[in-house]
Amino acid sequence: MRRPLTGVRALVLGAHTSALQFGVARFPAPGDYLVAKHFRHAADGGKGSNQALAAARLGAQVTLLSAVGDDVAGHAALSSMRQQGVDVSRVLVSTRLPTGLGAGFCLDDGTVMGATYLGATAEVTRDYVQRQQDAFADGYDVLLASLEVPVEAVTAALTLAASIPHVILNPAPADDLPRRPLPAVRVLTPNEPEARLLAGLAPDGSEAIADVALRVAETFRVPNIAITLGSDGCYLLSGGSGESLPCPSVRAVDTSGAGDCFNAALSLTLAAGWMLPEAARFAMHAASYSVTRVDSWPAFPTLDEVLRFGGQVE
Repeated sequence: MRRPLTGVRALVLGAHTSALQFGVARFPAPGDYLVAKHFRHAADGGKGSNQALAAARLGAQVTLLSAVGDDVAGHAALSSMRQQGVDVSRVLVSTRLPTGLGAGFCLDDGTVMGATYLGATAEVTRDYVQRQQDAFADGYDVLLASLEVPVEAVTAALTLAASIPHVILNPAPADDLPRRPLPAVRVLTPNEPEARLLAGLAPDGSEAIADVALRVAETFRVPNIAITLGSDGCYLLSGGSGESLPCPSVRAVDTSGAGDCFNAALSLTLAAGWMLPEAARFAMHAASYSVTRVDSWPAFPTLDEVLRFGGQVE
């Protein structure tokens, strides 16, 4: 039985980084320097804080497990998240490492590429997660974790999450995830290149996505796989049955954070009792809406905005 998204309590584990973004006509080649058409320095960035903010904007009660530096960028991010309803009381403020920083290039069609220095995120360790043990027993409906934090921290979180009904792992980046069963995980949510890596394939390979999903499910023993495919929608594998779902057609302005928006929306709707295909359709509407606006945090939609955009599920 479904319940309102506003009643969902979500625990989010992941990184925070501030962001530098350069608008360019093309991506630079090796050794190439470009003159950017525009530049933005934003507080938003990092899968953990992105997913927490996206979930909060959809109405959930969200607690973030992460780390920032004891610096201007870190305190600005914490202030911004507090203002939007994210509980940051458990976020570690490092006096040793600075707040993480991402630098990205964005084309006119919204396509992005870049790199991230994780900084204080290195202090999101197994010990840090174990110090939050009481949070994992505090009645959260869903744990959403991603892999920009050390894998040992995610492993510890999955162990502690036995009493949390819904555990979603966004394996991004996928390179360091050990190839072994993940019995605590209900849904694994890679994008297409990540799914291919998890399947032991080249990230730019041509194998059918259905075959890739089966290989991932067999390797990690996860009952549900949701592979995001950008403008091509997503592919779901559940109980051995696969399904391709299209996403709404929009004019993308900035795709930064779209995957994080998808993961947040998917996690909340599953925790609220939606079936996986319904939840994925809603999540694609939320993510599609987000790419029509600039930056990540300001672009994440509210529940009303998603519903007006067509995110209702029949």
